[in-house]
Amino acid sequence: MLKPVGIILSCCCLVSCGGSSSNSGDNPTTSLFSLAISDAPVDDANKVVITIDRVTLRNPSGDDVVFDTFNNSEEGIVDADTVQIDLLEYAGSKQFQILEDERILAGDYSDMLLEILDEDETLSYVEETDGSIKPIKVPSDELKLGSFTIVEADQTQAFTVEFNLRKSMTYKPGPDEYNLKPRGVTLVETSQSGTIGGNVDWNAMLAEPSCASSGHLVYLYSGVGVSQANMSDEFDSEDSNNGAPSGAIAPFASTAVAMDEETGLYSYEFGFVPVGDYTLAYACDLGEGGDDPDIYDGIDIPNPLSSVAEVTLTAGGSARVDFPDASSAPEALTLGISDAPVDDVDEVVVTVDVVTFKQSGTDDQIFDCFLVDAEEGDVDDESCPTSDTEGKVYADLVSVNLLDYTGGKQFILLDGVEIAAGDYQDVWLDVFDEDTEYAYVNEQLPEEGQPQEEAFIKELKVPSGTLKLGGFSYDEQGTQLTIDFNLRKSMTYNPGPDRYILKPRGVSLINNAGTGNITGNLGEALSASDACSAEGAWQIVYLYAGSPTETLGDEYDPESNAGVTAVEPFMSVAANDDGSFGFGFVPAGTHTLAVYCGLEEDDPEDFDGLTIPTPTDSRVDVTVTEGLTTTCDLSVGGC
Repeated sequence: MLKPVGIILSCCCLVSCGGSSSNSGDNPTTSLFSLAISDAPVDDANKVVITIDRVTLRNPSGDDVVFDTFNNSEEGIVDADTVQIDLLEYAGSKQFQILEDERILAGDYSDMLLEILDEDETLSYVEETDGSIKPIKVPSDELKLGSFTIVEADQTQAFTVEFNLRKSMTYKPGPDEYNLKPRGVTLVETSQSGTIGGNVDWNAMLAEPSCASSGHLVYLYSGVGVSQANMSDEFDSEDSNNGAPSGAIAPFASTAVAMDEETGLYSYEFGFVPVGDYTLAYACDLGEGGDDPDIYDGIDIPNPLSSVAEVTLTAGGSARVDFPDASSAPEALTLGISDAPVDDVDEVVVTVDVVTFKQSGTDDQIFDCFLVDAEEGDVDDESCPTSDTEGKVYADLVSVNLLDYTGGKQFILLDGVEIAAGDYQDVWLDVFDEDTEYAYVNEQLPEEGQPQEEAFIKELKVPSGTLKLGGFSYDEQGTQLTIDFNLRKSMTYNPGPDRYILKPRGVSLINNAGTGNITGNLGEALSASDACSAEGAWQIVYLYAGSPTETLGDEYDPESNAGVTAVEPFMSVAANDDGSFGFGFVPAGTHTLAVYCGLEEDDPEDFDGLTIPTPTDSRVDVTVTEGLTTTCDLSVGGC
């Protein structure tokens, strides 16, 4: 999480306090009030920074409530005179708190004013993609956010100021500055909002003849039954020269499709959307000028024509819409390979020979040729069909370094293959083993320019040469499956023959539907703790299904540790050197993350009795949403 800069601490507190109330007399009712900042971002800037100086709550029947100091306990901000925020760090469902549990009078307030320190490149500015800095101008130095009501309640009433920068921010070439207008900046009661998001199959979209190779947007319109003929791009409805045709419907919000740098997946997200009915539409060709927020650009929406969906958003809920719509996918199966890695080796290579789908009452469906990226000089193997896909060839063996596909990344082994619909009892993965040309563990890669030391190459053995992965159901709309190798659970070292064993335990077949990803960091405070910063300390992050109340256990094989009652982790990974970690293809729902920092090693076969969590405050709940990535900072105890 980005820490705000330029904080000036002050002992000043509330200037004046008041508010209208439904009660009269000497004991007016009060409530607790909190305020946060979030953003629906632009895609043509590195930073959009604002400095907030004051928040005023307009009370039509009494004194205004004025806040000129700010607090954020997670960031250690106490009574700061100003607070500076890079809005692009708080996109989608992320938010930055500026007021916490402030007691004010309950009642109706006519307006909220957000005063911004502008026209100073050190206070409020845009950093463009080329690194140049341009000042931000806010008309009258304040954003008027509209009326709201504070009700009498025991719990804090939280609000979020949502900046839709694609609508509210425009560039003015004359003064060479950006204008930030109230249009597109909305005040939302956080508990009465939700999230809309989903994944985008980028390759499928690029395959559409009408789509450009970049500049894809998702538009969100209020209501359902919206006429596609009237769906418009962004324009200023108050400007008579906006160029919009009669009947044009401006979007409630719009956001860019973004690629996750770690997973390579494309997605979009609208955060803090008020409850209600909405229509989403995709646009995949914005033209050279893009979408100017002030004028009508005539962008084709929806594009492709079928990329429209309607959703109903409930309080605190989330709605998922993928593009293209998965329900219209052809009858085909995709099978990928992913991994939850180990940290004490540099390569774990397996070579796949055959994939067999076993269905009761029918012949096995066998795949022994795989479509892979072609390198220079590659041709189709003689035993395989001829590829008609440019840049691809068929191979009868596929070698994969599992450590290249972690945290939600996957290697596609089978893509769009057709199999019979129905229930499958098992999937068998046949691999070449006991030959270091095909299956091996490399304990240490050489320095650049140096030869590989053969002593670090160890044989990888798979019992019987086959991993039996279990069954699944395949329907007529197709299925996306992932073989997930949890190497901390499935791979052990056998010192006798000096080789590694890869067992089926920990290797699972996952239906991608209903899963999401988790990425995170131990954070500064946790990394600096005595347990985690000790020389030679292991830093392991454990993921447990649900919210267990029993003792949290380390990795162990339940079959050989029958008396152990500690909860076995669902997955575990070692934190990277920078404290980052990731889990891919995690079932949607609420789970538990816990950290072990210490000098004792976790043997995946035996229960080691590690104290988890260590440090004791390094346990958090995490809610995984289907198709989305949840981010956690374990030092601040939140996801």
